[in-house]
Amino acid sequence: MVDGNGHALQIRGVNVSGLEFGSIQGAAHPWDNSGLASGAGAVPNFSAIAGWKANAVRLPLNEASWLGLTVTYADGHTAKADPSGDYQATVIASVKAANAAGLYVILDLHWAAPGNFAPVTQNPFMDADHSLTFWTSLANTFKNNPSVMFELFNEPYLHPTSAGGDGVFPDGQNWNQAIRDGGISAQYYRSLNNVTSGSQVNVSYTWTIVGYQQALEAVRATGATNVVIMGGQGYDNDETWWSTNAPSDPLNQIVLNYHAYESGWGYDPTGNSSQYSAAQSLAVLASPGVPVIFTEMGAPVGNGASTTYITELEQLLDAQSWGGMAWTWNPWGGSDTLIQNISSYTPTQGEGTSYKAWLMNHS
Repeated sequence: MVDGNGHALQIRGVNVSGLEFGSIQGAAHPWDNSGLASGAGAVPNFSAIAGWKANAVRLPLNEASWLGLTVTYADGHTAKADPSGDYQATVIASVKAANAAGLYVILDLHWAAPGNFAPVTQNPFMDADHSLTFWTSLANTFKNNPSVMFELFNEPYLHPTSAGGDGVFPDGQNWNQAIRDGGISAQYYRSLNNVTSGSQVNVSYTWTIVGYQQALEAVRATGATNVVIMGGQGYDNDETWWSTNAPSDPLNQIVLNYHAYESGWGYDPTGNSSQYSAAQSLAVLASPGVPVIFTEMGAPVGNGASTTYITELEQLLDAQSWGGMAWTWNPWGGSDTLIQNISSYTPTQGEGTSYKAWLMNHS
């Protein structure tokens, strides 16, 4: 990647969660449940993020809230996905504030749902009902801002029903083709049995997915030249579709993304997988020949928490000149968090201390 002056650019930043779930859960305003800001017109303190020498933020979004839909929840009640009527204005204000702090912004379609249903949790992929409309609208809004990048979908999982709990598609599909071209129909969508804290449930409903190529073309049809980011199968772990069914962008402004959590399974370029070697994992990420950003990375937090994995990731990103975005800049406690509070923005022990030191070590 290069910046506007043609200089090499390594994206180094954080995820700022809240816009994907606040409004859809009925919050008075979009950032109210984030732990970072609340009230009409409020946005997080992006200058504090820049103070760690980060150069980017990733903002997860909700398609129904952006589109202002009226949605139906799993218990049957209906409500506005943007109850305060200020979701789009808040996203726009957040991007403006992040840019003013010197930060690039990745806008990510995090939660989506088909039909009139409420996107209150992760679903396996973009839906033909709303996702292209979402990307057309978002691209039109930010197409004149080259500091904004579009991540088309968060963590696809095109798993067959035989896979069990998260499998919603018929068996026997060409998954690498489907993730690019869409067109297959799911048998369920995912919801929660409680709007804010319930367990995930599969709700029977037939709906059709759209693929990355369709969403990319919807963005480009607006005239937007922004960088577009696409991940892969298995919650952004398996990127083999880039080599077997590559997307096509006439502008060549596309980036591959990967999510790095220490699971011990799947592709892991640090070598911490029992399934694929580090060399195999690195090859899958490098073979498409496009820039790479780890748009989510996480590691243990707390007294005595190991920093081994997050340090391995940081060293890998520098060695490969890849980008990285840690999850998450929210003071929620528990694993995969970077700060303890929003009074001093003290880093968490473990992930937070290691990641801040890595950021501060860059100019």
